Amino acid sequence: LSAFPIKSIHGYELYIKQVSKYSKVLMNLDAEERSNLPGIGKERSYTVHTASVIIEELGKILDSSTILISSFGLREGVLMESIIENPREKWLEAFANWFNVDPPWEVYNYFDDFYMKVTSYILAVIKMTGFLDPYDTCYKLLRDITIPGFTAKEILMISLLCKASSGKLKKKNLGPLRKVLNKNKLLDKGKEIRKIVESSVAGVL
Repeated sequence: LSAFPIKSIHGYELYIKQVSKYSKVLMNLDAEERSNLPGIGKERSYTVHTASVIIEELGKILDSSTILISSFGLREGVLMESIIENPREKWLEAFANWFNVDPPWEVYNYFDDFYMKVTSYILAVIKMTGFLDPYDTCYKLLRDITIPGFTAKEILMISLLCKASSGKLKKKNLGPLRKVLNKNKLLDKGKEIRKIVESSVAGVL
């Protein structure tokens, strides 16, 4: 993109007219063609054209001729990782603090599997907070959010383990991962996670 750096802010200014031009080009390409563009890749190829239309419309609504693009990419975690050590664990700690409970690291450290560690931790926090159905709450909470330090695919996997821990995981819940994930294996992991979470909250872990 042709743009110029702004000295006072770590970003680049881009004209909405340029976004509009690229939006039209992207809409005329299929997903495979978009995935071959520099910086897009397979995952973004399904959303980049929609995102460009949204940005274009926001520019019109806000009556703005330009937008500012961060050159550090905070959403991708580049800036977070250069400033904060272990951004994932920092977020997990902040999550527990936000609910005003002690971080359940004993649950986190019980498992070796990364996804089981994080899922059990988040579930323990939600359960200690007093939600009637912490497992479904966890699933609904995670499926639509962005978390610093975690990729969208990682968050999706953790949310599915939350659902599996309820014992009510269905194939339709797997979404785009239904072809690569085994529902029964997820349910087995979910059962193990639930056992540890329940034991921890009951004080018998």
